Amino acid sequence: MVRPVLARLHRHRECAAGKLDSQRVVSIGDAYLGTQAWYNEARSSKPQTFAAAPAQDPTASSGSCDFCRWRELTAEDAWGRVENEHALTASNLFKYCQPAHGLVLFRRHDPLAFSAPELAGALAAASEWLRQAARAHPGAHHPLLLWNCLPRAGASQFHGHMQVALSQVPFPAELRLEAATRRYEGEAGAGRGGYLVGVRRAHAAAGLLRRHGPPGHGAWCYAALAPTKDAELVLHARSLACPALAALLFAALRALIDGLVVTAFNTAAINMRLDGAANGADSPVIVRLVSRGRGAASDVGALEVACLHACLDWTR
Repeated sequence: MVRPVLARLHRHRECAAGKLDSQRVVSIGDAYLGTQAWYNEARSSKPQTFAAAPAQDPTASSGSCDFCRWRELTAEDAWGRVENEHALTASNLFKYCQPAHGLVLFRRHDPLAFSAPELAGALAAASEWLRQAARAHPGAHHPLLLWNCLPRAGASQFHGHMQVALSQVPFPAELRLEAATRRYEGEAGAGRGGYLVGVRRAHAAAGLLRRHGPPGHGAWCYAALAPTKDAELVLHARSLACPALAALLFAALRALIDGLVVTAFNTAAINMRLDGAANGADSPVIVRLVSRGRGAASDVGALEVACLHACLDWTR
Protein backbone atom coordinates (compact mmCIF):
# COMPACT_ATOMS: atom_id res chain seq x y z
CA MET A 1 0.00 0.00 0.00
CA VAL A 2 1.42 3.37 -0.97
CA ARG A 3 2.57 5.73 1.77
CA PRO A 4 -0.13 8.49 1.35
CA VAL A 5 -2.90 5.92 1.70
CA LEU A 6 -1.26 4.41 4.77
CA ALA A 7 -0.89 7.83 6.35
CA ARG A 8 -4.57 8.58 5.72
CA LEU A 9 -5.80 5.28 7.06
CA HIS A 10 -3.73 5.52 10.23
CA ARG A 11 -5.74 8.58 11.19
CA HIS A 12 -8.72 6.29 11.71
CA ARG A 13 -9.04 4.39 14.95
CA GLU A 14 -9.81 1.01 13.33
CA CYS A 15 -6.51 1.02 11.48
CA ALA A 16 -4.71 2.01 14.66
CA ALA A 17 -6.17 -1.07 16.30
CA GLY A 18 -5.05 -3.21 13.37
CA LYS A 19 -8.61 -4.04 12.34
CA LEU A 20 -8.27 -2.93 8.73
CA ASP A 21 -5.52 -5.46 8.14
CA SER A 22 -7.71 -8.38 9.16
CA GLN A 23 -11.45 -7.80 8.78
CA ARG A 24 -14.23 -10.19 9.69
CA VAL A 25 -17.43 -10.06 7.61
CA VAL A 26 -20.42 -11.90 9.06
CA SER A 27 -23.44 -12.84 6.95
CA ILE A 28 -26.78 -13.69 8.56
CA GLY A 29 -29.87 -14.67 6.61
CA ASP A 30 -33.49 -15.68 7.07
CA ALA A 31 -33.97 -18.77 4.92
CA TYR A 32 -37.75 -18.38 4.94
CA LEU A 33 -38.10 -14.69 4.04
CA GLY A 34 -34.99 -14.66 1.87
CA THR A 35 -33.42 -11.67 3.65
CA GLN A 36 -29.69 -11.35 4.28
CA ALA A 37 -27.43 -8.88 6.06
CA TRP A 38 -23.66 -8.42 6.12
CA TYR A 39 -21.83 -7.06 9.16
CA ASN A 40 -18.33 -5.64 9.22
CA GLU A 41 -17.33 -3.58 12.25
CA ALA A 42 -14.59 -1.77 10.31
CA ARG A 43 -17.14 -0.10 8.00
CA SER A 44 -18.31 2.10 10.86
CA SER A 45 -14.99 3.97 10.62
CA LYS A 46 -14.79 4.55 6.88
CA PRO A 47 -14.05 8.19 5.89
CA GLN A 48 -17.04 10.48 5.29
CA THR A 49 -16.75 13.56 3.09
CA PHE A 50 -20.42 14.59 3.37
CA ALA A 51 -21.31 16.64 6.41
CA ALA A 52 -24.51 15.83 8.27
CA ALA A 53 -27.42 17.96 7.14
CA PRO A 54 -30.26 17.95 9.67
CA ALA A 55 -33.68 18.64 8.19
CA GLN A 56 -34.86 22.21 8.61
CA ASP A 57 -38.51 23.06 9.15
CA PRO A 58 -39.55 24.91 5.95
CA THR A 59 -42.66 26.28 7.68
CA ALA A 60 -40.87 27.76 10.72
CA SER A 61 -40.69 31.31 9.41
CA SER A 62 -44.01 31.45 7.56
CA GLY A 63 -46.25 29.42 9.86
CA SER A 64 -47.79 27.83 6.77
CA CYS A 65 -47.97 24.19 7.87
CA ASP A 66 -50.93 22.45 6.22
CA PHE A 67 -51.24 19.93 9.02
CA CYS A 68 -51.26 22.53 11.79
CA ARG A 69 -54.23 24.10 9.96
CA TRP A 70 -55.89 20.75 9.40
CA ARG A 71 -59.46 22.04 9.68
CA GLU A 72 -58.90 24.33 6.70
CA LEU A 73 -56.28 22.55 4.64
CA THR A 74 -56.96 18.81 4.93
CA ALA A 75 -59.87 16.71 3.72
CA GLU A 76 -61.80 14.16 5.77
CA ASP A 77 -62.90 10.70 4.75
CA ALA A 78 -66.50 9.84 3.94
CA TRP A 79 -66.93 8.43 7.47
CA GLY A 80 -65.46 11.56 9.06
CA ARG A 81 -62.38 12.03 11.20
CA VAL A 82 -61.02 10.04 14.10
CA GLU A 83 -59.87 12.41 16.84
CA ASN A 84 -58.36 12.04 20.29
CA GLU A 85 -56.30 14.21 22.60
CA HIS A 86 -53.03 13.62 20.75
CA ALA A 87 -53.86 12.80 17.12
CA LEU A 88 -56.49 13.02 14.39
CA THR A 89 -57.04 11.60 10.93
CA ALA A 90 -57.48 13.11 7.47
CA SER A 91 -58.01 11.72 4.00
CA ASN A 92 -54.88 11.50 1.86
CA LEU A 93 -55.51 13.63 -1.23
CA PHE A 94 -52.65 11.94 -3.12
CA LYS A 95 -53.56 8.28 -2.82
CA TYR A 96 -51.54 5.27 -3.88
CA CYS A 97 -53.87 2.69 -2.37
CA GLN A 98 -57.50 1.81 -3.06
CA PRO A 99 -60.11 1.93 -1.75
CA ALA A 100 -58.91 3.90 1.31
CA HIS A 101 -55.77 5.89 2.11
CA GLY A 102 -55.59 8.30 5.02
CA LEU A 103 -53.29 10.27 7.30
CA VAL A 104 -52.81 10.25 11.05
CA LEU A 105 -51.61 13.69 12.18
CA PHE A 106 -49.89 14.34 15.48
CA ARG A 107 -51.31 17.47 17.10
CA ARG A 108 -47.72 18.43 17.93
CA HIS A 109 -45.86 19.94 14.97
CA ASP A 110 -42.28 18.77 15.70
CA PRO A 111 -41.96 15.23 14.24
CA LEU A 112 -39.19 14.16 16.64
CA ALA A 113 -40.58 15.58 19.90
CA PHE A 114 -43.47 13.16 20.50
CA SER A 115 -44.17 11.81 23.99
CA ALA A 116 -45.31 8.33 24.99
CA PRO A 117 -49.00 9.39 25.29
CA GLU A 118 -48.80 11.15 21.92
CA LEU A 119 -47.46 8.04 20.21
CA ALA A 120 -50.10 5.86 21.87
CA GLY A 121 -52.76 8.34 20.74
CA ALA A 122 -51.55 8.21 17.14
CA LEU A 123 -51.58 4.39 17.12
CA ALA A 124 -55.07 4.36 18.63
CA ALA A 125 -56.30 6.79 15.96
CA ALA A 126 -54.73 4.63 13.24
CA SER A 127 -56.39 1.50 14.61
CA GLU A 128 -59.79 3.16 14.71
CA TRP A 129 -59.38 4.60 11.19
CA LEU A 130 -58.64 1.11 9.86
CA ARG A 131 -61.71 -0.28 11.62
CA GLN A 132 -63.96 2.39 10.15
CA ALA A 133 -62.39 2.07 6.70
CA ALA A 134 -63.01 -1.68 6.75
CA ARG A 135 -66.64 -1.12 7.71
CA ALA A 136 -67.01 1.33 4.80
CA HIS A 137 -65.22 -1.03 2.37
CA PRO A 138 -66.09 -4.63 3.34
CA GLY A 139 -64.33 -6.02 0.26
CA ALA A 140 -60.91 -4.72 1.37
CA HIS A 141 -59.04 -6.91 3.84
CA HIS A 142 -55.42 -5.75 3.77
CA PRO A 143 -54.43 -2.94 6.19
CA LEU A 144 -51.12 -1.09 6.29
CA LEU A 145 -49.58 1.61 8.50
CA LEU A 146 -46.58 3.67 7.37
CA TRP A 147 -44.58 6.34 9.19
CA ASN A 148 -41.92 8.19 7.20
CA CYS A 149 -40.26 10.69 9.51
CA LEU A 150 -38.58 13.66 7.78
CA PRO A 151 -37.47 13.99 4.13
CA ARG A 152 -34.57 11.55 4.27
CA ALA A 153 -37.11 8.86 5.15
CA GLY A 154 -39.55 9.88 2.40
CA ALA A 155 -41.79 12.42 4.15
CA SER A 156 -43.20 15.27 2.07
CA GLN A 157 -44.37 17.27 5.11
CA PHE A 158 -42.29 18.29 8.13
CA HIS A 159 -45.22 17.97 10.56
CA GLY A 160 -45.29 14.55 12.25
CA HIS A 161 -47.72 12.19 10.56
CA MET A 162 -48.39 8.56 9.68
CA GLN A 163 -50.21 7.02 6.74
CA VAL A 164 -52.91 4.35 6.93
CA ALA A 165 -54.19 2.35 3.99
CA LEU A 166 -56.67 -0.38 3.23
CA SER A 167 -56.19 -2.42 0.07
CA GLN A 168 -58.28 -4.92 -1.88
CA VAL A 169 -55.13 -6.87 -2.76
CA PRO A 170 -52.41 -8.12 -0.40
CA PHE A 171 -49.18 -6.19 0.03
CA PRO A 172 -45.93 -7.97 -0.98
CA ALA A 173 -44.83 -8.23 2.66
CA GLU A 174 -47.99 -10.18 3.45
CA LEU A 175 -47.37 -12.60 0.59
CA ARG A 176 -43.76 -13.17 1.68
CA LEU A 177 -44.92 -13.79 5.24
CA GLU A 178 -47.56 -16.29 4.09
CA ALA A 179 -45.01 -18.14 1.96
CA ALA A 180 -42.47 -18.21 4.80
CA THR A 181 -45.11 -19.50 7.22
CA ARG A 182 -46.16 -22.31 4.88
CA ARG A 183 -42.57 -23.36 4.27
CA TYR A 184 -41.68 -23.25 7.97
CA GLU A 185 -44.70 -25.32 8.95
CA GLY A 186 -43.93 -27.82 6.22
CA GLU A 187 -40.33 -28.25 7.40
CA ALA A 188 -40.71 -27.85 11.17
CA GLY A 189 -43.95 -29.83 11.48
CA ALA A 190 -46.85 -29.29 13.83
CA GLY A 191 -46.39 -28.25 17.42
CA ARG A 192 -43.63 -25.70 16.82
CA GLY A 193 -45.92 -22.71 17.19
CA GLY A 194 -45.60 -21.23 13.69
CA TYR A 195 -42.95 -19.25 11.84
CA LEU A 196 -43.19 -16.02 13.88
CA VAL A 197 -43.00 -17.95 17.15
CA GLY A 198 -39.86 -19.58 15.74
CA VAL A 199 -38.44 -16.18 14.85
CA ARG A 200 -38.95 -14.94 18.41
CA ARG A 201 -37.43 -18.15 19.74
CA ALA A 202 -34.31 -17.69 17.59
CA HIS A 203 -33.85 -14.07 18.70
CA ALA A 204 -34.39 -15.03 22.34
CA ALA A 205 -31.63 -17.64 21.98
CA ALA A 206 -29.34 -14.88 20.69
CA GLY A 207 -30.23 -12.63 23.64
CA LEU A 208 -32.00 -10.11 21.40
CA LEU A 209 -35.66 -10.50 22.42
CA ARG A 210 -37.45 -8.36 25.00
CA ARG A 211 -41.03 -8.72 26.20
CA HIS A 212 -43.20 -6.07 27.85
CA GLY A 213 -46.68 -6.17 29.34
CA PRO A 214 -48.84 -8.73 31.16
CA PRO A 215 -49.44 -12.26 29.78
CA GLY A 216 -52.01 -12.21 27.00
CA HIS A 217 -51.65 -8.45 26.50
CA GLY A 218 -47.92 -8.05 26.08
CA ALA A 219 -45.68 -7.26 23.14
CA TRP A 220 -42.26 -8.41 21.96
CA CYS A 221 -39.34 -6.48 20.48
CA TYR A 222 -36.12 -7.80 18.96
CA ALA A 223 -33.12 -6.43 17.13
CA ALA A 224 -33.35 -8.23 13.79
CA LEU A 225 -30.60 -10.73 13.05
CA ALA A 226 -31.25 -10.35 9.30
CA PRO A 227 -32.46 -6.75 9.03
CA THR A 228 -33.67 -5.03 5.90
CA LYS A 229 -31.84 -1.82 6.89
CA ASP A 230 -29.68 -0.29 9.61
CA ALA A 231 -30.69 -0.63 13.26
CA GLU A 232 -33.87 -2.55 12.42
CA LEU A 233 -36.12 -3.42 15.33
CA VAL A 234 -39.16 -5.67 14.92
CA LEU A 235 -42.13 -5.63 17.28
CA HIS A 236 -44.94 -8.17 17.65
CA ALA A 237 -48.21 -7.43 19.45
CA ARG A 238 -51.82 -8.57 19.71
CA SER A 239 -53.18 -5.31 18.25
CA LEU A 240 -52.04 -1.96 16.90
CA ALA A 241 -53.64 -0.18 19.87
CA CYS A 242 -51.94 -2.47 22.44
CA PRO A 243 -50.45 -0.31 25.26
CA ALA A 244 -47.44 -2.62 25.49
CA LEU A 245 -46.72 -2.10 21.78
CA ALA A 246 -46.90 1.68 22.17
CA ALA A 247 -44.53 1.54 25.15
CA LEU A 248 -41.96 -0.65 23.36
CA LEU A 249 -42.13 1.37 20.15
CA PHE A 250 -41.71 4.61 22.08
CA ALA A 251 -38.67 3.23 23.93
CA ALA A 252 -37.14 2.04 20.65
CA LEU A 253 -37.72 5.35 18.86
CA ARG A 254 -36.39 7.48 21.72
CA ALA A 255 -33.28 5.27 21.85
CA LEU A 256 -32.67 5.99 18.16
CA ILE A 257 -33.49 9.70 18.32
CA ASP A 258 -32.02 10.62 21.70
CA GLY A 259 -29.34 7.97 22.12
CA LEU A 260 -28.04 7.48 18.58
CA VAL A 261 -28.94 10.94 17.20
CA VAL A 262 -31.02 9.49 14.36
CA THR A 263 -32.81 12.26 12.46
CA ALA A 264 -35.01 10.14 10.19
CA PHE A 265 -36.67 6.74 10.40
CA ASN A 266 -39.27 4.50 8.76
CA THR A 267 -41.89 2.46 10.58
CA ALA A 268 -44.44 0.12 9.05
CA ALA A 269 -47.07 -2.26 10.43
CA ILE A 270 -48.87 -5.16 8.77
CA ASN A 271 -51.04 -8.11 9.80
CA MET A 272 -53.62 -6.10 11.75
CA ARG A 273 -57.06 -7.62 12.27
CA LEU A 274 -59.97 -5.46 11.17
CA ASP A 275 -62.74 -6.95 13.33
CA GLY A 276 -61.52 -5.50 16.62
CA ALA A 277 -60.32 -8.87 17.93
CA ALA A 278 -56.78 -9.49 19.14
CA ASN A 279 -54.22 -11.33 17.03
CA GLY A 280 -52.87 -14.65 18.19
CA ALA A 281 -49.28 -15.13 19.37
CA ASP A 282 -48.48 -17.10 16.20
CA SER A 283 -49.89 -14.38 13.90
CA PRO A 284 -49.29 -11.03 15.62
CA VAL A 285 -49.30 -7.49 14.34
CA ILE A 286 -45.79 -6.93 12.96
CA VAL A 287 -44.14 -3.51 13.25
CA ARG A 288 -40.77 -2.84 11.65
CA LEU A 289 -38.63 0.15 12.54
CA VAL A 290 -35.44 1.14 10.69
CA SER A 291 -33.03 4.03 11.04
CA ARG A 292 -32.47 6.10 7.91
CA GLY A 293 -29.11 7.26 9.20
CA ARG A 294 -27.74 10.56 10.40
CA GLY A 295 -25.43 11.75 7.61
CA ALA A 296 -25.89 13.52 4.31
CA ALA A 297 -24.91 10.57 2.09
CA SER A 298 -27.72 8.26 0.99
CA ASP A 299 -28.20 5.10 3.02
CA VAL A 300 -29.48 3.15 -0.01
CA GLY A 301 -27.07 1.97 -2.66
CA ALA A 302 -26.82 -0.57 -5.48
CA LEU A 303 -26.41 -3.42 -3.00
CA GLU A 304 -29.87 -2.81 -1.55
CA VAL A 305 -31.52 -2.05 -4.90
CA ALA A 306 -30.02 -4.80 -7.06
CA CYS A 307 -29.20 -7.53 -4.56
CA LEU A 308 -31.94 -6.85 -1.98
CA HIS A 309 -29.39 -7.32 0.77
CA ALA A 310 -28.72 -5.03 3.68
CA CYS A 311 -25.10 -3.99 4.30
CA LEU A 312 -25.14 -2.64 7.85
CA ASP A 313 -23.22 0.63 7.86
CA TRP A 314 -23.93 2.96 10.76
CA THR A 315 -21.91 5.83 9.27
CA ARG A 316 -24.68 6.40 6.73
